[in-house]
Amino acid sequence: MSKRAVLFFHHIMNKNKKRALHDMAMNFKLSGWCKFGFPGVVVTVVQGESLGMHEYIRRIKAMRWQQVRVETIDDVDDDKSFGNHRSGLQEVEAISDITQALRPLGLEPWFRKAMGYAPK
Repeated sequence: MSKRAVLFFHHIMNKNKKRALHDMAMNFKLSGWCKFGFPGVVVTVVQGESLGMHEYIRRIKAMRWQQVRVETIDDVDDDKSFGNHRSGLQEVEAISDITQALRPLGLEPWFRKAMGYAPK
């Protein structure tokens, strides 16, 4: 079974960390979107096999960050996948770009809740 997760970072400015996030996602055959930058929140949404997802998150947490939080890890129904999105992270300019990408997949409410935008 696949998993999906939302991770929040205070910021990601370091080019080596950006590359590491993408390379690790490729290695674990995870896919998703990432919004890099500062100030503000960086969101990485990844989906892939359970063991790869947990190892990806473990390695991210082992890196030095000012702040990183895993907000949600959910089991994924086959009909709620990220579609044909290739392995690795697609960089976006704004968090709203992630929302727009997830909307046609029916995952916008899940993402908005994880981000704290939806009523609890």
